[in-house]
Amino acid sequence: KFLTGGMPGVQETFAKNCGDGSRVWHLLPSGQQSGYGTGTDINAGADLEERKAIFALVGDIYVSVEGGSGVAQEAKEAYGRGAF
Repeated sequence: KFLTGGMPGVQETFAKNCGDGSRVWHLLPSGQQSGYGTGTDINAGADLEERKAIFALVGDIYVSVEGGSGVAQEAKEAYGRGAF
């Protein structure tokens, strides 16, 4: 199973190349949609900051291909709780 942040770019390309999308979910702030046309959108958190905090709590293994300070913060929080 795979979880993305629902952002355009690498995450969207990844999601669109995961077969039929049945194993892909996109975690987005309340009221937002990925628009990917594949996978399942899940809303969590009132805004992007809350969504990022939740994202850092739900995985066991994280793969980061690109990103700035927000991705670095998510990775730090996830690693701090024992994720790889």
